[in-house]
Amino acid sequence: ARLVGAARGQVIFALAPFVGAVLAWPVNGERVRVSTAVAFVTSLVGVLVVATSRHGHVHTHEPVEHAHPIDPLDPHHTASSIELVSGNRHRHLALRHDHAHLPDIHHRHVH
Repeated sequence: ARLVGAARGQVIFALAPFVGAVLAWPVNGERVRVSTAVAFVTSLVGVLVVATSRHGHVHTHEPVEHAHPIDPLDPHHTASSIELVSGNRHRHLALRHDHAHLPDIHHRHVH
């Protein structure tokens, strides 16, 4: 879920009822009603909007210290933005920048 963000990870699991419904109709020999099809399409469009949304603007990360393996490609873990404490423990310095991001633990903010 870290790669896609917690919200999008939940969206992926939210698709399970859609897959189940599509499989259940022919397996059970049920007829698809217009109202069911409209509800199905409306819900699926909502899931797709959340799953494909892109979000980005200038934002500030407050200083924080925590421990986890550091991904050298992660823009939040550059040599100029962190101080190594010990092992995987490191301290993030305050950082103000702009980039597209997913809704995740590092990007909580209000609009």
